[in-house]
Amino acid sequence: MVSSEYYEQRASVPGTLIISEATIPSPSAIGCRNAPGIWSPSQIAAWKPITASIHARGCYIYCQLWHQGRAANPSVLAEDNITMVSSSAVPMSPSDATPTALSEEEIWNTIADYASAAKNAIEAGFDGVEIHGANGYLPDQFLQTTCNQRTDAWGGSIENRCRFHLEVTKAVIAAVGADKVAMRLSPYSDFNGMLMPEPESTFSHLLSLLKPLNLAFLHIIEARITGNDDSECGGVKTVRWMVEEWGNSTPVMLAGGFKPETARKTVDQVYDGLLPTHPTLDFTMAEYWKSTPKYWCKFCSTFVKDTKFERAQHEATGRHQGNIQRSLKGLHREQENEKRNQARAQAEVARLNGLVPSSSTPSVATGIGGKPTFEKRPEKKATVDDRKRQWEELAAMGVALPAAARGDLAMAGDWKTVSEQVIGEVTEDGEFKVTALNKGVRKRMIDEDEEEREAAGQLITKKKGWGHTYKSFPGSKGGDDDIESLLGKTKPEVKKEESKDGTKVEATKDEDEDANAKTLHDIPTVEEAEAKASETAAAHNEEDAPAAPAVVFKKRKKAK
Repeated sequence: MVSSEYYEQRASVPGTLIISEATIPSPSAIGCRNAPGIWSPSQIAAWKPITASIHARGCYIYCQLWHQGRAANPSVLAEDNITMVSSSAVPMSPSDATPTALSEEEIWNTIADYASAAKNAIEAGFDGVEIHGANGYLPDQFLQTTCNQRTDAWGGSIENRCRFHLEVTKAVIAAVGADKVAMRLSPYSDFNGMLMPEPESTFSHLLSLLKPLNLAFLHIIEARITGNDDSECGGVKTVRWMVEEWGNSTPVMLAGGFKPETARKTVDQVYDGLLPTHPTLDFTMAEYWKSTPKYWCKFCSTFVKDTKFERAQHEATGRHQGNIQRSLKGLHREQENEKRNQARAQAEVARLNGLVPSSSTPSVATGIGGKPTFEKRPEKKATVDDRKRQWEELAAMGVALPAAARGDLAMAGDWKTVSEQVIGEVTEDGEFKVTALNKGVRKRMIDEDEEEREAAGQLITKKKGWGHTYKSFPGSKGGDDDIESLLGKTKPEVKKEESKDGTKVEATKDEDEDANAKTLHDIPTVEEAEAKASETAAAHNEEDAPAAPAVVFKKRKKAK
């Protein structure tokens, strides 16, 4: 699967040549999963946006044509019903699968697949193609004796073993042109069962066949690489002799474990000017070296390579600029909100101190000539309780209050600490020793409003009962009969009872009262008092003694 972003990241420096990942030229060359291809119209269409993006950045890209041969994955071939092929029926190792030797016809069909894939690559927007003839893949399997055991025109002698490389190169040149074709070689790699004895003679002859074709460039892998890993496969050998034989007819590209600190040394010392130096070689190596440090862009929330070029390129993108603008707008908005909140708090403190009218006061409508249509009512000055309540609300909101305000929050007559100061001295050891704590206190005096409320509260007295307060009325604690009798001037109902011995007993409704106590109904009117006085006087004049008074018993109810 190809990734546009992957290639765009590698097209950061204008003029960069990118060689694509290994690309399969035909369905019969499939040897693994998740590798791109270049044989179908859909694959061509998928590559076009990638190549266009690279060209838009001022860079170039070559498509690497890759046939694995006997290095293919046997399980993948079995799933797709593809036969594993090679130059000979020789496995990479005794434990690996044995391939089938290509026939004469199959060899020419494979060569034609390379040419067709090259045409498709140019149609997809590639600037050229590189034939992967290294690392033990199919062309290398024809070239080296560790695999090629053929006895026909494609094996045996050096000339015959170099024939597959030569025929594939000629076919691709015929399809797209020599200036769009490159070759990759690895004379000292032991990857995939390669590295035949004394490879110099074979590769020297191959160079003599390829040099007259005027390829776009020659790509050589150093003697210290086995596939993707560093190794000592070539010992102390180098590919300098190949560079010398190739000369300066076309460019030479070297690969194999270069680091920023060794790239310049290799060009300047090992090859003594045989390779043209680029003025930005050190910079380019540092840009793309895997250990290049990265920094975190707080605006874009992503990591960016911490190099001058990558930083400048990232900061020039529309995404980064837009994120900066949004961040600045957010900061400005926060500052405006903070200023607005501070102004509101100051206005509230001023209003509580009675310096300015409340913001909730209705505005005065402006009439003709700028004169108000009605007079504005004077603002009522806040009382002590109002100020205390508002100060408590402001303190809960985190607004700093003056010392006087903090002192007024106390109860009248109480002392309130409004400031503290630590007093001490510096010892010989240089430490500060606390000797005293100076506290500033303030006692709030009661104001006139509070005195009036307190005096008014003392005039109100209430009779207290068990856990509640109630008012008392004349009469008993019984129901509302006493009130009704008072208002209607009626006497309460008297209940008469008869005892067991026949004596009549009278009991009033309120039997809890004392027998000698008088209720409101026992008080006579003026007329009744005069009549009673006359009767009393007449009674004293009578000769007969008064009859003995009747005995009246009062029955009490049992306590419930």
